[in-house]
Formats: sequence, C-alpha cells, structure tokens
Amino acid sequence: MEQARSIFQTKAQPGQESKSPFGETYVLPSDVNAETNRLKHVFDVERPVVVVQGLGFVGAAMAAALIQTKDSNDELMYNVIGVDLLHPDHYWKIARANAGVAPISSADASIDEIYSRTKAQGNFTASYSEYAYSMADIIIVDVNVDVLREAPGDIDEYEVSLNGLKAAISTLAENMQSDALVLVETTLPPGTTEKVIAPIIRDELIGRNLPSDEFSLAYSFERVMPGDSYLNSIISFHRAFAGINEISAQKTRELLESFIDTQNFPLHELGSTTACEMAKVLENSYRATNIAFIDEWSGFAQQAGVDLFEVVKSIRVRPTHSNIMAPGFGVGGYCLTKDALLGEWGLQNLFETSENLGFSRNAISVNDRMPGAVLDLIGKIFGDLTDIHVGILGISYRPDVADTRNTPVDHFNNLCLEAGMQMSYHDPILSYWSERGLDISNNLEELTDRGIELLVFALPSKAYRELKPEQILTIFPDLRVVVDANNVLTNSMAETLHQAGIQVAGIGKGHWNHFWRNADV
Repeated sequence: MEQARSIFQTKAQPGQESKSPFGETYVLPSDVNAETNRLKHVFDVERPVVVVQGLGFVGAAMAAALIQTKDSNDELMYNVIGVDLLHPDHYWKIARANAGVAPISSADASIDEIYSRTKAQGNFTASYSEYAYSMADIIIVDVNVDVLREAPGDIDEYEVSLNGLKAAISTLAENMQSDALVLVETTLPPGTTEKVIAPIIRDELIGRNLPSDEFSLAYSFERVMPGDSYLNSIISFHRAFAGINEISAQKTRELLESFIDTQNFPLHELGSTTACEMAKVLENSYRATNIAFIDEWSGFAQQAGVDLFEVVKSIRVRPTHSNIMAPGFGVGGYCLTKDALLGEWGLQNLFETSENLGFSRNAISVNDRMPGAVLDLIGKIFGDLTDIHVGILGISYRPDVADTRNTPVDHFNNLCLEAGMQMSYHDPILSYWSERGLDISNNLEELTDRGIELLVFALPSKAYRELKPEQILTIFPDLRVVVDANNVLTNSMAETLHQAGIQVAGIGKGHWNHFWRNADV
C-alpha cells in the first residue's frame, strides 16, 4: 500500500508550474494547512456535501450536474467539492474550477455556464486537501485505472495496476465519515469493488476505531460523452448501478434520482457490483469490436474502388444493423482502447482463471493498426516520405474535445517521425499536447508559411467540415496531397481539389482512387 500511496500522492514542489491543455499556466501553492483551513469555512449554507474525487472528463461533468441540482422547493441541493492532486499534471483543473471555469472545455456551453455561476451560488469549491473527505456525506470516485502496453497493437504484453486506485480509496477511507456513501464510477476489472475496494475501506475504518459496517458502497459506471452533449450524457441518459448491500443500493438510487431525468431514462439496478462492472467493460468491448470489424473492410473497399460510407449507409436502413460503424483514423480515448483488457485482467486475476477474451482483445489490436493504414496509403501516393511536410488537422481523439488520451494521432505521429517526415499540428480547441509537451496551433493561418505538402484530416471537427476547397488552397499554398482519414470532405470537395491539381485520397473511399493513382506528386 505504501508503494501505491507514493504513486497517488506525489509530493509537489512549491512554485512548480501546472500547464493546462488550453494554454494557461498556474503555480502550485505550498501551504496545505491554509487550504484545509479554507475548506472548514468554505460553505455558508448547510447542505449535504458531495465530494467528487478526480476532476477529469468524468469528474468535471459529474460535479457540474451536482452543482446545479435542486430539490422540490427549487433550492440548491448539494454543496460540492471537487478534489484532485497537488501535482503539475493535475493542479490546473483545481485552479480553473475555482476561477469559475470548467476544468474541461468542450462544445457544450452549459458546462461552462454552470461553473461560471459557482461563485455566486456558493455551493462549489475545488481543492487538493484530504480534509474534504471528512466533510462528505457522499464521495464519488472518478480516478483512472490504466492499462499499460509496450506498443500499439501489442495485446500480449500489457499491465494493469490498481495501485493508484487503492491509494485513492485508502486516502478517502482514512478521512471519511463511517456512514458515508462511496460511489465508484471508474471503469474497473469486474470484481474490483467487492474484492478490492470494500476490504480497503473496512480495514481503514477498523484502523481508525470506527464501525466498519456502517459505510455504504456502490458502483455505477459513467457514460460520459464529451462534446455538445457533455452534460446531457450525465443527466439525460440511462444509468446502471448496484450496491454491496440493500442500504447501499437505496442510497445510490436516491442520489442518482436527484440529478438524472429518471422519468425518461429509468435506472437499471443490477444484482451485484461485479455485474455492473462487467456491463461497462462489455459495453465498450462491443463497440470496439464493431469498429474493428469495419476497419478490416476499409482495406477491401480501398482495393475494390468502393465508397464504404455509401455501403454502410445502405446497410443501416435495417433496424438490426443500424449501429454498424463507419471507417476512420483509429480509436482513441480512455475506454475503447483498453476496456476489453481490463475485463480479461479481472477474469484472470480476480477470478483466478487462465482463460482470455480473445475475440474482444483482438479488436483492440485491429483498431491500433488504423493509423498505420493511413500512413501506408500516404506511402502509396508519395513513395519516399523523407522530408515530406505533413500538417495534421485534429490532435484530440474525439471532435471538439480537448482530450489527447490514447489519441491515434500519437501513434501516427510516431510513424511519421520514423519515416523522416516533418510535422505541423492544428486542433480547433486543444492548445497544449501534454503527453508530447507541444504547443498546438488553433489558427490554420499560422500554418500557411510552413511549406506543408500533405494535409491529413484526422478528426471530423466542425471547423474542418466547414472549410471550403478555396480556403484549403489559400491557407496551404504548397499543398500537393490531401488524405481524408475521417470522412471530413464531401465527394464534390474532393473533386474540386483534384481539379486544382491536388491528389486526394481517403480511408474507406476507394472510389477516390482515380484522384491519386498514377499521379505525379
């Protein structure tokens, strides 16, 4: 446990800078005691206190939903504390939230509006102090459990560590009230809540000479969808949940019903926390497999000269096939890139079997290969890629969201650098690529004088969809080739670019082959 604690509670150095993905820089404070004293007097009105542990994409939206929740008398229902780490990689979220700015920016303006009202409402603060947990009637856990792999496509060698989660749970258990409700939303290997989290809380409470049978513990996985439905994916969408006992389930139901539109989106109570954990990883494994299926067919469409998007559209008219996916640049984000492996790890380590989830895990490997397929297509056009200057449009894994976790652009970037290519980057929202330590341009005109010969549309952001061929030609005067890797360009736009002397290709767009094959680039 001490090893886990050192990972979770990294000692911060006073004066260190914390840089957000949106370009702001904040200086880490040094006086932890002052922060604890501030929390003791932070709320003027007495209400139930909900602490959200982790202010990432899930925690920031969950806190927003709770901040605006009102009771039957139209009165604010909760005092909310968002907690994150005093660490350069995390402190910026605390600073932004306390300044009345959403920790995570997206296309959903309602999140920003909620955070902008927090100072006037007086029912929210963000902190790094562990004292917050002692104030809580409810603690919602939104911390990461990551899967580490040696390289994209490698599904045989991976590591799942619960150390960070264990340390996070230990921290809250060392400070929490003995009758508090702990609701875990983190995607977990099935069996974790019952076999790992519950024992930690019991042991910590016993160590504090407190009753170990009064706390409530439940699991309810999030389905947060960053973008223009960011908040609605919390408050206007279905939820599954389960408690470790009847009182835990009842408390969780009451909490969820307070901020979710359960009249239109009824709750689903499952029989155990393990079943609920399985629902999350199975749901995401299914979607990842669906994407991998169409990824395989995109190569066929390329060879056959077929518009795969047209094919998919014709298939979707069947109700049983309406959710067939479309080809793209690759899979990114926190969930689809790993959840099948979390399921397999739980099967093998928490239920002690040697079986695997071969079909689901292989889907991850197929999806990992898509950025390489994009580069292969580029190689067919150019031949030698040395010193070719590529402009990548879209760095995040999802349109109009500043989230670079497991973005397929990272793998593509590595492949391009290995091929000796020169790189320029643009994203409509993201200003700083933290994993790479790179500043990202938000202004296409800033790329005009870079000598960009190849343009890759990696993300179907609104800003890219609204570009006209004339704008592309003006902004990129040295352009020779455009590769649409995520269905940004229409057929007419591709035709216009081709007539202007630009070679145009696309993933799943074999019908564009005549726009680039046998061309002199």
